[in-house]
Amino acid sequence: ACLEFGRRFASTGTRNVAHALYREFGFIDMSVSGSWTYELPGLVRTEVPSGVVFRSCTDNDRAKVDEFLAETTGKALCFYGVLTCDVGAGIQGFVALKGTKVVGYASARADGREEAELGILAVAQGDDQDRIADGLVSLVTAAAGRKGSRRISRHHGDENSYMARALGRAGYAYQRHGGVFMMQVRHLPQFLSEIAPALEARLADSEYKDWEGTVDVLGSRLTGRVTVSKGKVKGGKIASAPGDVVLTASDDIITHVVLGQRTPFEAYLQTELTIGPRINERISGLVEVLFPRVDVW
Repeated sequence: ACLEFGRRFASTGTRNVAHALYREFGFIDMSVSGSWTYELPGLVRTEVPSGVVFRSCTDNDRAKVDEFLAETTGKALCFYGVLTCDVGAGIQGFVALKGTKVVGYASARADGREEAELGILAVAQGDDQDRIADGLVSLVTAAAGRKGSRRISRHHGDENSYMARALGRAGYAYQRHGGVFMMQVRHLPQFLSEIAPALEARLADSEYKDWEGTVDVLGSRLTGRVTVSKGKVKGGKIASAPGDVVLTASDDIITHVVLGQRTPFEAYLQTELTIGPRINERISGLVEVLFPRVDVW
């Protein structure tokens, strides 16, 4: 296991004693490893959404793509840091644009070798997210074929995200390998401080952008507080006075919630978490904005 700030992460298998031991020590499964493969040549057909332009990425697009990827992956959990534009040195990249705004980016290492490798696939949230993802997958798959590769693969791909759905619709075959990324919240106040920029971004994009107050997160070992004031978020320890909103659950459920693998309201509906001092539509909406389900990169 590796130590990284307020959280630890580990890589192991799902069919060994180590996996069970990690679970006993508070780690949860984040992403079961597998690979997506498409045999070339082939033809991936897709319907292009209206109002979206797809084209090859150029050096002039780098700054906008980097900004888009920082915004997209900045709200997610990134094992390897925020992604950046990787065009060049055998990398084929494509952008999806609405006007001048980047709403999607995909890349593949396709330099004529037998197996091309699908790299980044990121699409902005929205009603047309799936169709934009389909268009980008079609472009990178065709690019690999033109470069002479016999197949294109995405390794360590999840099977439950919009990216996975796009690959499945395109005809990619998925194979699970049994490896698993796991995470543990080591110190909740520190972890909440580390994800404070993501919490700020979530609030800023929501109807709760002007909300101010405190949200206490109460497990047994894991306890921490989110303080919101003038659009800024701080993570820290719980003070003597109770928070304006209090989430109470087991450490396991708290871990799932703060790591974005379950939302507070989902856990509430399963009677695994309580929301106090009282629950109403506005409070449940607030905690859903702060702790939504997030992608793992």
